[in-house]
This record gives sequence, C-alpha cells and structure tokens, in this order.
Amino acid sequence: MALTLMSCSLLPHTTNAVSVQPTNQLEVNTDIKQLKKESKQKQTAETSISDLIEIIEQKYIVYQVDNYPEAKAAIQQLAEIGKPAVPELINALKKNRILLTFGVAETLSKIAQKDSSVVPILINKLGDENSQVRFGVMKALEHDSFVPELKKASQNKNPRIAAGAIFALGRAYQNSIVLPFLNHKNSLIRRSAALGLAPSSRKKTAQVLAIIKKMH
Repeated sequence: MALTLMSCSLLPHTTNAVSVQPTNQLEVNTDIKQLKKESKQKQTAETSISDLIEIIEQKYIVYQVDNYPEAKAAIQQLAEIGKPAVPELINALKKNRILLTFGVAETLSKIAQKDSSVVPILINKLGDENSQVRFGVMKALEHDSFVPELKKASQNKNPRIAAGAIFALGRAYQNSIVLPFLNHKNSLIRRSAALGLAPSSRKKTAQVLAIIKKMH
C-alpha cells in the first residue's frame, strides 16, 4: 500500500493541464468563430437577394412605394446588403419589366449613395450593350450626389457612357452643364441632352427656359 501511494506521488500533477489553454490560442479560436459568423451572415444575405428582387418585381409601384410596405422593406434590405447585391440587381434590369426597372434603379441609387465605390460600376454600365441595363442605370444615377462623377463621365470617349451621363445630369436638374451638349457633333449625345432637359414638371420647364434666355 505504501508503494502504491509513493508511486502515485511520483506521477506528474495534471489535474488542470487539460482545461488551461494559452491566451493566444483562445484568441485564435475567437477569431475563427467570428470569421465563420461573418461568412454565414454574408452567405445568408447574398442568397436572399433574388427573393428580395422578386418582391420588388411583384409589389413595386412607381412613385408610390410608401403605400407598398413589402416593396419598401425589400429595397431597404437590399440597400443594407449593399455592394454584394449590385451584380444581381443590374442583371435583373435585363428582364425588361418597367416597374422592376424603376424599383431596381431606386435600390441601386440608395446603395451608391451609401457606398461611393458603387458609382464607377454604375457609370461603366452606361456603356452596356443591353439598352435596359443602360436605362436602369441612368435612372439610378439621377441624383445630385453623383454630379461630379457624371460630369467627368460626360467627357468619356465611349459615346454611350457620355450620353448616359448627360441624360442623368439633365434629370438631376444640372441644366447649365447639359445645355452645351445640344450642339455636340455626336447625334446620340445631342439627343440625350435634349431628353435629359425635356420638362417633366412646370418647375423644370421654367428653369430650362430661364437658362436658355440667359444664353441668348
């Protein structure tokens, strides 16, 4: 019995060895858990993009989105997802469904206003081969917060990009920038300037007429 007790006393004391981990190992485990959580959240968000776009397609009404809470909520969720939603939103423009186009344009505009890195993506799409994509992106860029980028894009060597930027500038009430393009040598740019300046309200009509009078 004495021998047994002595033998036990000679064994290393390991009672707490298993439960104690180095501090740096705990930090690594925490980082891994956080990365997994973020990855799962991103995956969930991205898989829901198509469902949210479908809600917009079914529920969106131009200029009446506040009366349709489902569409409003879908637009808000997509705006919160942000840049990862942009490719699928742009692709949705190809469906050529007018209410969807306006809903997607509003969503893209909200995303670009929050994340300036999206603006060059939209401007580049002004040169897309698909006319519905070009139109949707032009609608998305009809906001005064994009004026500096649009002004630069109006000088782009690609006439489609330049024309789209000029149209969006006109719709954003940047008449003084757009008017000179009415005399441009390129007919596409002239038409875009004219369409951008086309009065959509009495207020805009008065503004355009006032600027024209000052030019003569």
